[in-house]
Amino acid sequence: MRILFVSTIDRLLTSGIKIILSDAPAEKFKEFAKSVEENVLMLRLSKKHMVGRDLGNL
Repeated sequence: MRILFVSTIDRLLTSGIKIILSDAPAEKFKEFAKSVEENVLMLRLSKKHMVGRDLGNL
């Protein structure tokens, strides 16, 4: 698991460096952000949260 985490961080940093050093970093960042939004992030409300629950009735 640790090797996977380091490899993932390394790839993320490499992507950031490529974006910064590109001829059009703003455009490259927009493409990267869109790709992350479409392929990686899945933001949903968790059913495990205690939001809205009466803690007195546990």
